Amino acid sequence: MTAPAPANLATGAFIVALCIKYQSLSKRYIPEAVRYTVKALQLRPQPSEKDLQPHVNNLLAMAELWSAKSAFGQIFSPAALSALQALKGQKKSSQHLSIMLSQARLRRRPLELHHHRPLPIRTSIPKFEENFNPDKHYDPDRERADAAKLKKEYKRERKGAVRELRKDANFIAREQLREKKERDAEYEKKYKRLVAEIQGEEGHEAKQYEREKRMRKSKR
Repeated sequence: MTAPAPANLATGAFIVALCIKYQSLSKRYIPEAVRYTVKALQLRPQPSEKDLQPHVNNLLAMAELWSAKSAFGQIFSPAALSALQALKGQKKSSQHLSIMLSQARLRRRPLELHHHRPLPIRTSIPKFEENFNPDKHYDPDRERADAAKLKKEYKRERKGAVRELRKDANFIAREQLREKKERDAEYEKKYKRLVAEIQGEEGHEAKQYEREKRMRKSKR
C-alpha cells in the first residue's frame, strides 16, 4: 500500500480523533477507526515520524478507551501491536500497549457453568388428574392455580368468621335482652309489693279512723 500525502494522513488522524471523542461519550465501538489507524501505521514506505505520531496517539487513546472490554485482546492484537513494534522510535508506545494486552489476558476468565443446582429438563408429558372433573376448570399455570386456591380458601374462612361473629352478636343481644327482662320483672315485683304495703297501711289507718269516730259518737 503506497503512502498517501501528509495532508491526507493528517485529515484521517483528525477524523479518527473525532470518532474517539464520540465513542467515549456514546460508549459504542467503531471498528473502522481501529482498522484505519492500523493500516496507516503499516504504510510502506513508512511516512515520517511526525506524520505517524497522531495515529500512534489515536491508537493508544482507543486502547485506553476499550481496555476494560473482554474483546480488548482481539481488537489490538496482533495487528495493532505488530504495527507499533515495527515503527521506529515507538518502543515506549509498543511496550505500553503490550503491558495493557498482558493485563487484559490476566483479567480474562474461562467460560464455566452457572454455580447453581442442576435444573431438570422441562417435560412435555401431560399431567393427569386422578379425580378429574369435566365441569371444573383446571389452570395449567401451577402458581396461578395455587394462588386461586388460596384466595378461595381465604374467602371461605372469611365467610365462616363473619358467620361466627354474627352468631356471637345475636347471642350477646339475646343475653342483654334476657337480663333487661329480669331487671324489669324484679322492678315490677318490688313496685307491686311497695304499692300493696302502702295500700295496706292506708286501709289500716282508715279502719282505725272509723273505729275512733264510732267510739266518739257512742260517748255522746
